[in-house]
Parts: sequence; structure tokens; C-alpha cells
Amino acid sequence: MRTALFAGLRAPAHLCRLPPCLRTTTGCQTVIPKFQHYGRCASSSSATKAKKQNAKVATLEPKPFEETPKVKYLYPERLLIYNAGTGKTAFIGTYKVLCLTLFALGCYKLAPLAYGGTDSHGLFVAAILIVPNLVLLLTTLLTAPFTNSIFLWIPREARRSHENLMRYLKTLPQSARIDLITMRLSGLHKTTRTTLGELREFRGGFGAANWVRVPPKASVWAAEERRMRMGFGQRIMALLKEPRNRFAIDLRDGKSGSRSRVPGVVEIVAQKVKRNGFVKAGTWSEDLKKVFRG
Repeated sequence: MRTALFAGLRAPAHLCRLPPCLRTTTGCQTVIPKFQHYGRCASSSSATKAKKQNAKVATLEPKPFEETPKVKYLYPERLLIYNAGTGKTAFIGTYKVLCLTLFALGCYKLAPLAYGGTDSHGLFVAAILIVPNLVLLLTTLLTAPFTNSIFLWIPREARRSHENLMRYLKTLPQSARIDLITMRLSGLHKTTRTTLGELREFRGGFGAANWVRVPPKASVWAAEERRMRMGFGQRIMALLKEPRNRFAIDLRDGKSGSRSRVPGVVEIVAQKVKRNGFVKAGTWSEDLKKVFRG
């Protein structure tokens, strides 16, 4: 009976040898307990399965690769090509702020005091109201085109080396983007983004402007339609945004372009603008209307 019972366990017991301390002998036969045999076989099979899974995971893992080196550009994407200098900018900014302060004091402080006085005169009060407004108007007309700096947007290929940049400037397209930085009445900067094809030379007019932005007719018509739909308050807000279409760029001294990392670029741009043609100022009334419209 015992021989028939443990006959089927001889071969597994022979394969899965246990240490002598776990073996029990009955006569001439060695008996392996049932729980020990199955535990040993289960542990060995799970270990082999784990090894196979680890091998599969190792084969599925991607091979390490070297990162592509980052391209270092010699020039920034928005390259400074013109700067009027700190002295001119500080002087004009201070002058604008003083005129704005004079306007506020005259209209909101001096005029009410003069009007409420016992010996006040109507002409004196009118002068206090008119003089600050005239000063502010002249300041706005004469200093609005003053351009503090000009930036040229450069593509990636032209930024890698000086030779690529000069090659790009020789064939500068009409779609090249240009940012012209002017000053608001409050002294803050005003950025006007345009393209090379929209810039022309300007002759005459207020503020000694020598460049003018001529947008396409489609955008002009769209702006006129938009202006016709505006109410009075919206038009006042549009004037407070101080749109810019005229710019005063002084290239006579040669110092404004030398403040760039690549001196001489603004002269190349100026030649391209000159080839685009010129625009003459109209009569003083038409010119004033264009100034107020931007």
C-alpha cells in the first residue's frame, strides 16, 4: 500500500533533492512530505517565470541615445539696430511729463482758484485754461514721432553667424518685421509693429518725421469702417492709445546705429525704405487730421 502510494513521488523526489534534515526514511525508502515537495516545485517554477519576465522587460527597454546638441545662436531673434541714446530719451520724456503736469495744474487747480477769486477776470481764467492745452497740443504733435529704438526680427538661419546675417540683409524681404519704439505722452514706451514694405520716406509735416507707415488699402478701409461704427467715447479711447504712423529717425551723427551689436544694419534698412518711395505731407489741416488719426 505504501509502496504504491509513494511510487509516483520517487521521480520528483529524485529531481527535487531535499537536505537530509527534511527527509524521513521508512525502511529502504525515503519519503518526501507532500507539502515540502509542492512548495519546492512551486518556488522554483515562480523563480524561472520571474527570470523570463525580467528578460523580456530588458529586451523591450529602449536603448539609451545621446541628446541632440542645442543650437547656439550668435544673435537674438529681435535684434536692436537703432537707439537714439539715453540723453535724448530722458530729455524728451521729462519734457512730456512736465507739460502733462502743467496741463493738470492749470485745468484742475489754477483755473478754479482764479475763477473763485473776488477780483477774477474772465480773460485771465480763459488764458489759464488755453495756455496749458496749447502747450500740451504742441508737445504731442512735435514729440510724437520721436523714435527711441528700432528692432529687426531675424530668422533662425541668419542668427547663427555673421556671414549668414549679412547674406540675409543683402536680400532683405519686404515682409521683414520691424518694431519701432516711440514714447507716449506719459513717458512710457509705445511699440508699433510693421513690415519693411509698409515704410516710406516722409517729407514735410509736423515733428520732423522722416519715415511714415503706409498700411495696405484693405486694412485702411477696415479701419475707416471700424471708426465709423465707433461712438464718441470709443474714439476718445482710440486717441488715448496714441497710434503711431510717423517716425523721426536721426541717422546724421552715425552714433544711433553704432549702439547695435551689428553696426550698419539700420543704414541698410534705411536704403531699403528709400527704395520703397516717399510720401509728401498735404496741407496743414489734412496733416493735422492724419496726425490725430495716427
